[in-house]
Amino acid sequence: MRIIKGLAAVLAAILIIAGGVFIYLRSVHSPTIQTEVELNGLQSEATVHFDDYGIPHIYAENNEDAWKTLGYVHARDRLFQMDVLRRVGSGRLAELFGDDVIKIDRLFRTMGTAEISRTSYEAFMKNQTEDWQILAQAYVDGVNAYRENNHKPIEYTILGLEPEPFETIDMYHVVAYMSFSFAMALKTDPLADKILHQLGKEYMESLTMHTEDWHPKIPVTNVDSAAIDSLGADSMGIASITAGVHDILNSLQLPLFEGSNSWVIAPKKSKSGKVLFANDTHINYAQPSVWYEAHIETPDMRLYGNFLAGFPFPIIGHTAERAWGLTMFENDDMDLYRETIKGDKYLHQGSEKALASRKERIVSSSGKESTFTVNTTVHGPIINSILADSTLTDSVSCFWTLNQFPIKFLQVTHNFCTANSMEEFKSGLPDIAAPGLNVMYGDAEGNYAWWGTAKIIKRPAHVNPKTILDGASGNDDILGYYEFDENPHSVNSSSGFVHSANNAPAETNGSVVFGYYYAGQRSLKISKELANADLWDIEMMQDLALNDQSLWYPKNAVIMTKNVKANNAYQEEVLNTLKTWDGTHGLDENASMIYYQMLYHTLKLPMEDDLGEKDFSALIHTLFYLRSVPKFIEVENNPWWDDKTTEAVESKDDILQMAFETAADSLEKALGGNVSSWKWRDVHQLTHPHPMGKVPVLGNLLNVGPIEIAGGEEVINKQSFWINNGVNYPVKSGPAMRILIDFADIENSLSINPTGQSGNPFSDHYSDQAQMFAQGEWRKQRMNKKDIEEHTTLKVEFKP
Repeated sequence: MRIIKGLAAVLAAILIIAGGVFIYLRSVHSPTIQTEVELNGLQSEATVHFDDYGIPHIYAENNEDAWKTLGYVHARDRLFQMDVLRRVGSGRLAELFGDDVIKIDRLFRTMGTAEISRTSYEAFMKNQTEDWQILAQAYVDGVNAYRENNHKPIEYTILGLEPEPFETIDMYHVVAYMSFSFAMALKTDPLADKILHQLGKEYMESLTMHTEDWHPKIPVTNVDSAAIDSLGADSMGIASITAGVHDILNSLQLPLFEGSNSWVIAPKKSKSGKVLFANDTHINYAQPSVWYEAHIETPDMRLYGNFLAGFPFPIIGHTAERAWGLTMFENDDMDLYRETIKGDKYLHQGSEKALASRKERIVSSSGKESTFTVNTTVHGPIINSILADSTLTDSVSCFWTLNQFPIKFLQVTHNFCTANSMEEFKSGLPDIAAPGLNVMYGDAEGNYAWWGTAKIIKRPAHVNPKTILDGASGNDDILGYYEFDENPHSVNSSSGFVHSANNAPAETNGSVVFGYYYAGQRSLKISKELANADLWDIEMMQDLALNDQSLWYPKNAVIMTKNVKANNAYQEEVLNTLKTWDGTHGLDENASMIYYQMLYHTLKLPMEDDLGEKDFSALIHTLFYLRSVPKFIEVENNPWWDDKTTEAVESKDDILQMAFETAADSLEKALGGNVSSWKWRDVHQLTHPHPMGKVPVLGNLLNVGPIEIAGGEEVINKQSFWINNGVNYPVKSGPAMRILIDFADIENSLSINPTGQSGNPFSDHYSDQAQMFAQGEWRKQRMNKKDIEEHTTLKVEFKP
């Protein structure tokens, strides 16, 4: 009894201390209510109305004052997020988070993101005379004004650190980070090379390496169709790069850009007679969410935008005259090369050339230092150093389009905000080298368009860019880049709409644009719905944005279960539930979990014996499995079907029977034998992870969730997850916002943020939209001043 009382006393003391710490942190770090702020450098007074969701509406007498104020209020809500993103792009994250993230810094340092940021800064920001330069500097000045004169965010208190000043080069670090998160080659090509050259061509032919005829494609208006063929590369055992990069990125509790939906509808298909615009960007969920909303009004600017932390111009936004958004182009802007290294030289085109070298030094907040050398060939950096403990003997270099051109993203996005016509808006797009984006466009004049924007690589006809290329001969080197006008695009198409969902564009001028495209399920559903209805309005667009039905998965289920036999009444119910599934992913639906369980085992049973456990896990974390499933399960003589670990020769039917029985057993153990009681809501939930959310106790304060959510993998309401052996599908990525605009009512467009506007966990706006988002609700993007004033919860006057 004495021991129990002693333990109780200790526990009570711990709780009292923890409660005291929480009260202290809350008192220090709760949002400061200021109604008047002195902001050095302002030319005139500016006013900010924060609405009932914490969104700032900035009114200023000139653009420079508006952007300085924007930097201040953006830092007020997202200073720590700004710091994290710039540190990822510059390879300095370990200075915040310690030894555990040195591998992340090593990855970005090796890829050269800090180098291209420095080159771009020196090329464009040394002399600040252009409007975009002046506004970018004003934004940084506003960020630093907040940093210097206010309490630091709670994360710095926990870490025992101080936020460093922001510099204009940090904007380039943010763009470089965003660009790398799009890049798919490191996550895919080494594994594809292993399958093709170690297992054999017949194994690859059962998968989908490139876009095939059965994949729905985005229509283009510059079509001149012809076929192109490519195959061939030397075999190498470097698939560990795929698994290594996946492990590194999976440890990063930050938004990684993955995909998106967007469609723009012509006036002739709109009930209002004006253009309708929709966009939702698919990004790894994180807290705070990736986008920050702000509305700016000056005598010559009326802008509502979605801003990245630490970047001054909205990548997605609208004025009264035009709207722009984006989806991932998914073009292949990386090539991997096997290099022949001899000492400090490498072989290229028959001669030995000197390796370029640079020393990298990573300093951790723990005091630990890590130094390594990055060697570079004509193709790019040797990427073996990405994996510090690598046993690879082959030297592999990475050619990346981003590193070939100074980054002009500041100029391009500034032009988004100031363009006075569609042609002027388009004029800046050729300056986007990487990442590849589908830029979506609509305007008050009735124009609607999309452009595939990137420096698209020209390759020799024999080159298969999904495998490791020969670096020594020079025969596999790129030939250059296509002109921008040759890029796929569609402007004012006769169909009455344009759309993009990360699937491949149709062939352009007889050429295939190689890429890491999604198979086209979302595109197929979007295009069918848009074509079927004569006239559209915002309410119909809301329903489409939240649609969670797959047109493909029920067909896949029929193929997988065609010859499957149930062994008992329970299995019979499971089988019938799957066979009658309509492909929806509602909260109370139960067939989707059966489908994903059977799909996982349909892939694992035949593939893991050939690939090994680690490479199989890597494969289902790439687009390979999403692109390949329909083809893979249809092929009867698929060489994967036979299990090499048994003496028998397994057939497709053998594997599918085992996959069903294994899936049924797993479901029963996890959820019980009452199939009708299974609910998608119980296994499909969303948690928005903070970068420090894995720390015990802190996670409860900083993370948002878990929250039940409808939607699924590769449906329009994409709530993505990794298929796995367990009956649990935590959502990893999905819409980082949703936007709907009717140009007949531009002042009342609709949007939603997955969590909230603020990055301060003690703010009312840290997670006030989280339940709304999960339940498919919307709120206004207010631009009418009277409406804004009626919904103002805080008014702040900024004075010189």
